Amino acid sequence: MSCNGKNKIEFNIEPFSYAEDIDYLERQNEYRVDPSKFKNTTETKIKTKEDVIELAKNEIIWEYTLIDVYYDKTESIWAILFSFDYSYGQRIYIDDKGVTKLIAYVFRPHDDVVVPYSCDDYEFYGGIKKKDSNEFKNIMETEVKTKEDVIELAKNELINGYEYDRIFVSYDGSTSMWGIIFWTDEEPYGGQYVYIDGKGITQKIIIIHSIFNDYIEYSKFLEKQGGIKRDSNEFKNTTKPEINWDNLRETIIELAKIELSEGYEYSEVAVYGDFINFIFMVSFWEDETTTKGQHIFINNDGITKMIIDIE
Repeated sequence: MSCNGKNKIEFNIEPFSYAEDIDYLERQNEYRVDPSKFKNTTETKIKTKEDVIELAKNEIIWEYTLIDVYYDKTESIWAILFSFDYSYGQRIYIDDKGVTKLIAYVFRPHDDVVVPYSCDDYEFYGGIKKKDSNEFKNIMETEVKTKEDVIELAKNELINGYEYDRIFVSYDGSTSMWGIIFWTDEEPYGGQYVYIDGKGITQKIIIIHSIFNDYIEYSKFLEKQGGIKRDSNEFKNTTKPEINWDNLRETIIELAKIELSEGYEYSEVAVYGDFINFIFMVSFWEDETTTKGQHIFINNDGITKMIIDIE
């Protein structure tokens, strides 16, 4: 994937707190790059924000369409966020001497603005599609004039008792589709995603327990929830199978089903991707409100690497 950015790049400069960012990254369990892989390791003179942007470009691996530049005067640290269409991105932290201090892969929540998107299907990245449209509440046409209108409609679809910390609103002009995400800080990127068309009718609901960036860290999280690792001698997917790359999600699910305990019954299934280590996790949930279930980790070759059962 190109890292040069397809569109005209725009950037602004804003103040920020390096200490607060560190705290946030730790709480959200964001993936951080191993410092041994940093490119900017020798001192380089920085005169302008353009200089620090060029240095930060040495560290990026993803395509981007937007650049945000921040500066912490107290710590003398720059933060450069390269993001793709207001969604995922890489945040590079560089000191005044031009040395990279930290790199994190982040998702980009927006609390109070409407941003464009292109109908990304979060189901693949860790969601559970609510398949039964008979459960949808917004089934009659309703006039939608503002962001607030569509948020109120989306709230109708929340599971009873669901508590959220933030709301992210996006809009796809090509399909006249709104995407409203209710985030919770209790679980990284866990939330409820509601898709509503221009007529105010709900088209899709996705429940996301978590999008994980590092499968090792996430496996530790599952163990803390009472998960037990299965003995690798019990794994069935031990040789490389034929992978259907045109229908990857279903292929991974079918491989994971082979590892399910005999007689195990589940109500929901979700696929998560660690695209740094190329590991997929398929979670077979007993229901959509709990971590109880069987979680199968499969690598890019279709071989099972880990299984964690939570009873």
